[in-house]
Amino acid sequence: MAYNNRALIYKAIHDNTKALQDLNYLLAKDPDFASALLIRAEIYIEQHDFKNACVDLHMAYKGGIAKAGILIDKNCR
Repeated sequence: MAYNNRALIYKAIHDNTKALQDLNYLLAKDPDFASALLIRAEIYIEQHDFKNACVDLHMAYKGGIAKAGILIDKNCR
């Protein structure tokens, strides 16, 4: 959980490189961590990496994150 929270802080201060490092580390240990998938997808969207964003969004949605469904409708066609 600490990595997820730190990733949120890095994202908030626009240090996406460090945020992605924490999220990737966390997701390597728990690939179904839905909130981490959502955060990583949001960063991918900011970077216009819609392919990877959509993969993470679909997994986050399956994990119960309703916001992922909204982002899927906006970004995954």
